[in-house]
Amino acid sequence: MFRIEIGAGVGVPTIRMLSERVARVPNATLIRVNPRDKQVLDGHISLPLGGLDAVSYTHLTLPT
Repeated sequence: MFRIEIGAGVGVPTIRMLSERVARVPNATLIRVNPRDKQVLDGHISLPLGGLDAVSYTHLTLPT
């Protein structure tokens, strides 16, 4: 299971807290997309990009 969080900075703590709670579930991965507030728990993924850039990059790199 994975959770993608796009653009939830420290100004939206409820979303960040929920994402981090989900990330603690066994075999779960948090992917946090945020150019400024990019800190994640150990073992998770941080993409220091804006939302559109991250989605565009994902679209270009995934096989079709």
